[in-house]
Amino acid sequence: MKDIRSTQDWDEGSSAIERNREFMHTEARRAGRVVKRIWAKHVDRAFVDSLIYVHYTDPSDFKYGDTSKFFRPGGSKDEISCEAFDDERFVRYTSLHGTVGLIIRGYVTLLGNDEDKVYTSSSKWYDMELPNLKRTSGINKGVTEYVADTYVLDKESFRRPTSDNSRNEALLDNWQVVAVFCYRDGQRKSLKKFLQEEGYDVPVLDPSVDDLSSYTNRG
Repeated sequence: MKDIRSTQDWDEGSSAIERNREFMHTEARRAGRVVKRIWAKHVDRAFVDSLIYVHYTDPSDFKYGDTSKFFRPGGSKDEISCEAFDDERFVRYTSLHGTVGLIIRGYVTLLGNDEDKVYTSSSKWYDMELPNLKRTSGINKGVTEYVADTYVLDKESFRRPTSDNSRNEALLDNWQVVAVFCYRDGQRKSLKKFLQEEGYDVPVLDPSVDDLSSYTNRG
């Protein structure tokens, strides 16, 4: 990603909060537009679409929060953060972000090897700072850390997380939930019953048993 370092709009090694503490997420979106444009120019689209994308969430937030935001007809126009896996054997059963995994399909707009070097931040903070986004183009997230060498362009530059505490981060737009998984038996049964009662027709899987290999982004 040498093109990023050479552009005047990118301040390598800096961050959104350093550049604009008062309007951090406005600055993050500006930097995000820069990196997304260059990333889209160079990325191997076939490779990133061969990955499995999972958004992890807490079961109580999923059930008692705004569940409908995950099942909007035609897909959501708000970008969602996911972890990316190149093989079903490496899909985490749980994550720091929650014990329920939502398998997502959509248009990949960015992928970095290290979540801490991308750090897109939560959609709720963008919504608070820029409340009109939801009503217009949707919440397109940015990057709050400016580290060019973290971005994945192809199979060769993709790095699997090296520990339970390390994660990559991908952004997907125009996405849909195609399956839900939960390793904990009680939670899984409760989720399955809840989704059926709410009218959401989506598979609820046990990642230790069920085959996830068909849930890549290209299907």
